[in-house]
Amino acid sequence: WGVCLGWLHPTNAALYCTIIPRGQESELMGLYLFSGLVFSWVPPFLFTFLNEIGASMRIGLGSLNLFFAGGFVFLKMIGDYQDAVDFALSRGVGGGDTWSSKESCDGSNGAKRLSLPELT
Repeated sequence: WGVCLGWLHPTNAALYCTIIPRGQESELMGLYLFSGLVFSWVPPFLFTFLNEIGASMRIGLGSLNLFFAGGFVFLKMIGDYQDAVDFALSRGVGGGDTWSSKESCDGSNGAKRLSLPELT
């Protein structure tokens, strides 16, 4: 699994991070992680439940298609990636220039913010 799908989760997280509006990084990354943890157990639970009540294995495996169908519906509702990046870069708390600022984070300890790489 690590060789074939090991790249999937880091890539998803990195892609998601590029479209988060400035100033909402921790809030939306928390939502991303929470929803992944909450919903990751639902398909195995449904399959196990159907298996334990004595339903046919075909019904159990077929029930997983509901999740694939739901995923395809949400996939069709996703907009253009570049539009999402442009929107995220144009939005932000504190006037929209928080990432490229070379000022300190709290004004007292001298810590510098990281600059956002160019995405074009």
